[in-house]
Amino acid sequence: MTLNGVVREFQWTYPHCYIQLLVTDSNGQQKEWAIESGTPSLSMHLGWSKESIKAGDKVTIELSPDARRISGRNAALTVTTPDGKVLHGAAAKCES
Repeated sequence: MTLNGVVREFQWTYPHCYIQLLVTDSNGQQKEWAIESGTPSLSMHLGWSKESIKAGDKVTIELSPDARRISGRNAALTVTTPDGKVLHGAAAKCES
């Protein structure tokens, strides 16, 4: 599943980092998604920093379908930033 939306908040916290993403559906309704990108230490290993994304950024996030089925969580495979940089989430690390 791929989501396009605007970052409401990026939480660089232990035990996991989260992106609060506002996504507008085809009816114009806005829904907030909580998407896990991994622990701060793993995220840093994958090229993330506290400043990788910020509130107001328009991003594209590819979610791991298995993570949602298994844990009920939305885990990021990839996050594409406004400048086109692709960041890999913990779910991408688990699938490789």
